[in-house]
Amino acid sequence: MHRGYFPLWRKFFEDHPFWKEKRKFSRAEAWIDILINTNHKNTPVERLVNGKLVSIGYGECVMTTRYCGRRWGWHKSSVHDFLGLLKKMAQIRTSVELGMTKITVINFRQYDTRESINSDTEVNTARTLPGHCPDKLKNLRTIEDSLRSSSNSCPEMASPSSELQAVVVEVPLIPRDGLFKITQEMIDSWTADFPGIDVSCELHKIRQWNISNPKRRKTRGGIKRHIVAWLGKAQDRSRATPAQRAPTPFEQRRAERENMVDFVRAMEKRQEDILNGSYKSEEGSNRPGAGAIECPKQIQ
Repeated sequence: MHRGYFPLWRKFFEDHPFWKEKRKFSRAEAWIDILINTNHKNTPVERLVNGKLVSIGYGECVMTTRYCGRRWGWHKSSVHDFLGLLKKMAQIRTSVELGMTKITVINFRQYDTRESINSDTEVNTARTLPGHCPDKLKNLRTIEDSLRSSSNSCPEMASPSSELQAVVVEVPLIPRDGLFKITQEMIDSWTADFPGIDVSCELHKIRQWNISNPKRRKTRGGIKRHIVAWLGKAQDRSRATPAQRAPTPFEQRRAERENMVDFVRAMEKRQEDILNGSYKSEEGSNRPGAGAIECPKQIQ
């Protein structure tokens, strides 16, 4: 049940609504997309790509990083990192030809459905004939063992990313970059760096700020600088004394209102004293205009 292959019609990847659904590809889907776009014919194929005629041999495909980013819903840097990961795992080789990236899938024959079907047929035949040496079965097991060891050597491809397992806050980015997912591990790291504030609370403030300001959202490359700067300012505000800390706009408006109330009361008291004839300025004059009271700054 867990061994062998099964054929999947290529037309599924061309017009099936499930595959054509607009979404952000996972790394598994991106890898499958590379395999599907790889030339499976024994003879080279010539294709017109960006106005240039490119010869593509067996096990090769031509896909620019910009095209992959649009197709997979990824940032260009994410595409570059993923191709680098595949090269480290010895799954592909890349070369630049006519300004485009040519990808060569290593050992593509093990993914070729024609080869797989032939191998499966011969393996099943070997199992039913007593005394027959199943060489294809040995080859198939060798391929599966090599794939398993590759997965074990790269945990990122073998198991789901921790980023997907423990997402606490999702901060919206510019439309092409989607969401920036913040994990508990990242929150713990920032909490150690900014001990004077509630990091989780500040991150939710950052999320709401970006939701309310869509034109000022950050890119995937700039969001961490935005978060660290925000947390740094919050840390500085928490450490400053009331005298050192600059007043917030709300505190400024409240102080201005209080000053205006005091001014109105002083003017009413002065008017009452003038009418009673008991008002005297600081110079001792009874003139109505003497001892003017300074009007506070007008509330904006």
